Amino acid sequence: MTAGTGYLFVELGRGQREIWCGETRAFLLSAPGAAPAIVPGRCPHRGGPLALGHYDCRDRQWHCPWHGQKHDLASLRRRALPAIRRGADWLVVLPAGAKADLPVCLARIHLARTGLT
Repeated sequence: MTAGTGYLFVELGRGQREIWCGETRAFLLSAPGAAPAIVPGRCPHRGGPLALGHYDCRDRQWHCPWHGQKHDLASLRRRALPAIRRGADWLVVLPAGAKADLPVCLARIHLARTGLT
């Protein structure tokens, strides 16, 4: 982070899908036949890490790894973070949390590096 800017630039490496910025967690949600979206990474049920969950094609639900809580893609997509997508590149701004001394994160995500298209 450049001193005094208040922004932290985060770039996901190959295979990474989760973004951490201060207290904020987000991840790149993808499932067969659905457009990817960047959504909050904490499960609404108990705050579990949704990025470590999985999509079940049989019931068409995203499963939280902590308690098996199921989420339909539409409900997760309604919570999607504002993002700009140009081709395979995304740019998303994540608030760092309640602490004023934490930066705002600008995350750049390249879909080819995550294994998605």
